[in-house]
Amino acid sequence: MAYRAINPYTGKLIREFPATTAQQVEQALANAQDFYQTAKRQAIAERTRLLQQLVTELRQNVPQYATPITTNMGKLWTEAQAEVKKAADFAAYYVQNGAHLLQDVPYPDAPNGPAYVRLHSIGAIMTIEPWNFPFTQIMRVFAPNFILGNPVLLKDPSIIPECAQAFETATIQAAYQLAHLKIYSLTMNKWRKSLPTIAYKVWPSPVRLELGRKSPQLLVKIYASQLWNWVEPMFSLF
Repeated sequence: MAYRAINPYTGKLIREFPATTAQQVEQALANAQDFYQTAKRQAIAERTRLLQQLVTELRQNVPQYATPITTNMGKLWTEAQAEVKKAADFAAYYVQNGAHLLQDVPYPDAPNGPAYVRLHSIGAIMTIEPWNFPFTQIMRVFAPNFILGNPVLLKDPSIIPECAQAFETATIQAAYQLAHLKIYSLTMNKWRKSLPTIAYKVWPSPVRLELGRKSPQLLVKIYASQLWNWVEPMFSLF
């Protein structure tokens, strides 16, 4: 099953996207690792500058980026434009506050002298997003992690492929490297087979999953044995 953009108002096919190949997945993972290592040596100010360019790109081209939200998802035109503006505002918050939020936090109660809490990147973040807010759902993960230095890899719903492509286009227009965001067009069957491998390579450490609706039931049913192999060692920490 390929990813298909179908206009919900007319029922007509707009465009069909091929599934991502295994080689493309491997390349995306390699690119993500390159960005992660680069960001650790990079000043936050540089990523702040790039994120501001994304804010500007979205605000200056609202109709362009709102169009697929309407034609793929069916959101009303005024609401689609409002979502693009909201996504830009969300990113702007991290432009204005990201560096401050990442400052060391003093920990005065340490028994043996001064101490502090430091926030830092942990590696690639993989986000599997729903269809209902095509830009907002991506930006809420992308913006804070980009400032922090975590590359983001996206698996978007199969019914809104042009929305994911539009977000990727915006990042490219804002002078990002393509490695910062990779759109996956995996069919469900390929996704089920690929997820354990991708998860192992992206998350070599314990994982937090944020799932909604019936997704946890589906995930546990498919990956019960694999998940237990990953999760069981974590119980020894408690």
